[in-house]
Amino acid sequence: MAEAHAITPTSNPVPSRELRDALFNAELFDILLSSDTYTASSRLGKDLTTYAGFTKLFSDLRYQLIEDFDGSYQQALAASERAETAADQAETAATSSANSAQSSAQSAENSRTASEASGNILFYDTYADASAATLTEGQVVHVFMDETRRNRQSRYRLENGELVFKTHPNELGSFGLPYFGHSKIMTEAPLFEPNSNYASIGPLTIADGITVTIPENTDWVILSGQEQN
Repeated sequence: MAEAHAITPTSNPVPSRELRDALFNAELFDILLSSDTYTASSRLGKDLTTYAGFTKLFSDLRYQLIEDFDGSYQQALAASERAETAADQAETAATSSANSAQSSAQSAENSRTASEASGNILFYDTYADASAATLTEGQVVHVFMDETRRNRQSRYRLENGELVFKTHPNELGSFGLPYFGHSKIMTEAPLFEPNSNYASIGPLTIADGITVTIPENTDWVILSGQEQN
């Protein structure tokens, strides 16, 4: 609340030469410097901030700055802790993935050795390697990275002197297991063969830009089963 003045000024335009206005201004100057109020009114009714008012404004601003800084510091500290936790989790996941890859590679090598020893399947790194090999009629070969089929694993059999594609075995899992799996999003066009049957588990989303071509006498069924949690 502004303090009352003992002198009533005129409403003369600025600058005023009235003695009353000079006395009012002297009184106003004293209020601005010495009063405990935060505002005072000028001769023509304008609100002015007193010294006490400026002191309070700066004090409030200082406390607000301290509070904001403390809040920002706490947020930054929490973000740093979350980032550190995420980094630890990523490192753990990377280690687990590396161990899993090593285990899978060892299993594949063991399977390859056993299969080759039995004489049923011959394994090759690329289709070019399999094509260059000397094979007997009816021999089944497994290609780990088939450059003719988007680097997928493929299985062929030599028929009439030519390698005839049969399947992508890794996409159906091993016989005897009561499950198989695949991604819910199809990000590349499937290589369906003529005169074949294919199945997928729904729901299945075909990514934008992907065109699915089903050859003649080929069926593709999307199964919808009950989700188990």
